[in-house]
Amino acid sequence: MGRYKIESRLGEGAMAVVYRAVDTQLDRRVALKVLKHAASERATMKERFIREGRIAARLSHPNIVILYDAQVDEGELVLAMELVEGRSLDHHFSDPLPERIRILEKVARGVHHAHEHG
Repeated sequence: MGRYKIESRLGEGAMAVVYRAVDTQLDRRVALKVLKHAASERATMKERFIREGRIAARLSHPNIVILYDAQVDEGELVLAMELVEGRSLDHHFSDPLPERIRILEKVARGVHHAHEHG
């Protein structure tokens, strides 16, 4: 994938697949979000993905990952973001209640900041 060397697959959602990758130009690990081919053929999904990148680029908050790069690479829409190591949010649902509340408060602060900034 040009600038990015994919190391492993981290997860998948309705419209994109997320990989752990290395930015070969800056020598840093990133989370690489790639719009699925089927989704990229639908104009609304493509527009939503591009809008997500534009919105993320304007945000700066400790509870929101940093967007490093957005590009079309080999015909695919790609967002390169800060890689946050650790367990996924799903895995925290089995944590003790005080820990779940602490994590959800952080998520809520990030969502609140995003809503304040459109």
